Amino acid sequence: MKNILIVSDSIQEINKLRRYFGEDFKVSATNSIENAAVILQKKTAEIALYHIGVNLAGFFEFYKNLRTNKATEELPLIVIADTSILKTLTDTVALKKGSFISPGITPDNLQNLVYSVLDENNA
Repeated sequence: MKNILIVSDSIQEINKLRRYFGEDFKVSATNSIENAAVILQKKTAEIALYHIGVNLAGFFEFYKNLRTNKATEELPLIVIADTSILKTLTDTVALKKGSFISPGITPDNLQNLVYSVLDENNA
């Protein structure tokens, strides 16, 4: 069973994403950047999924913490954000071991993306 960490400032998004991965993944989820860091230190997540809601600064803090920590610097990251935020992010941020996607992605396509990223990471 694969381990996934879901981070979002929206409990509704966490619950929705949790349902997408509930059967094939062991899911940890939080709406706090601080809790995400604690979870990553205590558990062996194989991939992180970050949903950007209203707090873009929270994403930058999470990403900085993720990439500056030796234990998580290579952890794959998928970022879900609205189109307007995606435009800003893709113009200003080069994700290391990460992908940006829109929230309109279907559950099947999101699962396929996660498996693809995990396969790349394990190759």
